[in-house]
Amino acid sequence: MEAVILAAGKGKRIKLFCRKKPKPLIRIVDRPILDYIIEALIANGINRIVFVLGHMRKALIDFIKVKSKDVGFKFDICVQKNLLGTGHALKTARFKVKSEKFLVIYGDLYFDPVVIKNLLIASDKGKFDSYVVLTKKRDVEQYGLVEVNRNSVKKIVEKPKEKRTGLINTGIYLFSRKVFDELDKVSLSERGEYELTDALSLMASKGLVGFVKIPSNKWIDIGRPWDILDACRLELKRRPYKFINKAGFRAIPPVHIDPTAKIGDGCLVGPYACVEERVRIGGGCIIRNTIVMRESVIGEGSKLLYSIIGERCTLGSHVSTKIKLEKPIKIKIEEREIVVEKRKIGAFIGDCSIIPDFKELSPAQMIFGSS
Repeated sequence: MEAVILAAGKGKRIKLFCRKKPKPLIRIVDRPILDYIIEALIANGINRIVFVLGHMRKALIDFIKVKSKDVGFKFDICVQKNLLGTGHALKTARFKVKSEKFLVIYGDLYFDPVVIKNLLIASDKGKFDSYVVLTKKRDVEQYGLVEVNRNSVKKIVEKPKEKRTGLINTGIYLFSRKVFDELDKVSLSERGEYELTDALSLMASKGLVGFVKIPSNKWIDIGRPWDILDACRLELKRRPYKFINKAGFRAIPPVHIDPTAKIGDGCLVGPYACVEERVRIGGGCIIRNTIVMRESVIGEGSKLLYSIIGERCTLGSHVSTKIKLEKPIKIKIEEREIVVEKRKIGAFIGDCSIIPDFKELSPAQMIFGSS
């Protein structure tokens, strides 16, 4: 069996951190999202992968070539020249896919490798032509609702009007080649795209689609800035604790600190903190549930909680983040309104931003850096 990874999109909703790299190369702890997907496939015996690329594809091709040499999988590249949706992306790979059944995975997902294992087992034992992986979410209006019968997919509701808990589509599938015939019948959606979910709906209406349910803590769609934080938290939980003992500062596991980072005296780093390459942090800082991306500088006495600091940012001294969101708020990213539920959430500071001394940042505040 082989797999198709759809990785052509621009990552508009997390463009704060995607200005100079494609979304699948955003890192979760210390590895790109795409690396986790490839490793999950290889761990489950999938050794041929078709990549559908578009935006910033050169950086992705370079990464894929190096990864292929390191772990020994075969690959093909398809280019989606016009970004006309996930259905159009999969059709681009039609003549590169060689097997009768194959996996399809969106290239911006973080998930446990056991998800692929369970999907393959279901396909081997089941009677359905195709399968989709589902999980339960409270905010289905953000994702789209999947209605099921006892063992098959009944219907997909793209934009449910009511706020409710239900099953959602995770973007992980096992298809037969019949999906290409259904894709030929799909029309442009209201968004001006050819949607893979429309083909899935057509197949579901014929009783051809089974499903696999997974716990919600086994999967994260990296579609919003805070999803990167949540994925890093899950990944750090999965790893064995490493106790970092260095004179001058205290690291509380689970935590990741790159060896090239320089951290000042009296700092408290962790838990659930990621400090990347060549970061410099002044003395007396608190960095907790926060990602500090490569080559950023944090001034002394700063307190950063539940936040992401992009690459090559400069924060002055005594910068702090408020984290208590008293009620759900709506924010707009790329003309799309996103609801931020009541939770602990800090600031999201885009690549190359400059923050002055003593600046207090609000919950869910987003700052776009310079070019």
